[in-house]
Amino acid sequence: MKSIFLGLGSNVGNREKYIKTAIKLLSKKVPRLQKASIYESKAVGYTNQANFLNTVVWG
Repeated sequence: MKSIFLGLGSNVGNREKYIKTAIKLLSKKVPRLQKASIYESKAVGYTNQANFLNTVVWG
């Protein structure tokens, strides 16, 4: 069986809600979906924007 890894991130609106919704929707299609913790990071390059929330999911 092959595995996939997918990075998720958001820096607009309700960042955490968007990520959790994406995980919920993905878990309906990807058996045994696992997730890393959500962490916050500063934008790189164009820094005049909100911080990102990021995570990785795999299955």
